[in-house]
Amino acid sequence: MSKKVLLVYYSQTGQLGDIVKHFASPFLENGVDVEIKRVETVEKFVFPWTGKRFLMLCLKVFWVFRHQ
Repeated sequence: MSKKVLLVYYSQTGQLGDIVKHFASPFLENGVDVEIKRVETVEKFVFPWTGKRFLMLCLKVFWVFRHQ
């Protein structure tokens, strides 16, 4: 049975994808089955964030998790 690795990440700009692929390379070189999945948000975020937008999104996330 071969070893398997699942790498799940979120990146707003896509830059983290390159880092994840680099991180996965030693596994791939050693025959490990690596699956890389990028998480997408339902609502796309404007980039770059303004300070006000960042604060409002933080408060929104806090409110949603607090009231689940």
